[in-house]
Amino acid sequence: MQGLLDRLGMKYERNYYVYYGDSRRAGNFDFAILDKKIAIECDGIYWHHRANNMAADQRKKEFCINNGWILLRFTDKEIIKNLHLCRKMIKAAVNRQKTSTCRN
Repeated sequence: MQGLLDRLGMKYERNYYVYYGDSRRAGNFDFAILDKKIAIECDGIYWHHRANNMAADQRKKEFCINNGWILLRFTDKEIIKNLHLCRKMIKAAVNRQKTSTCRN
């Protein structure tokens, strides 16, 4: 994923921590394109199908919804076998955020 973001010329942060307004940590995103408010999660099947981790994923999703972020989730299989689809989804998210920024 990092290589894809580099090839797309995206400025991003790795392991970006986000916090609720009361300083509680909402979680961390594998990658964050800060100027577009896009979070990217690379989900391994083993890790993200465990109960505790599913709850953490839900907190991240709620954070994104409540704070105007787009959350993109890609499984390890999608990244390995369909990187072109990941690329399309990232580019579409960037374009959506450009459009929503222009409306405000």
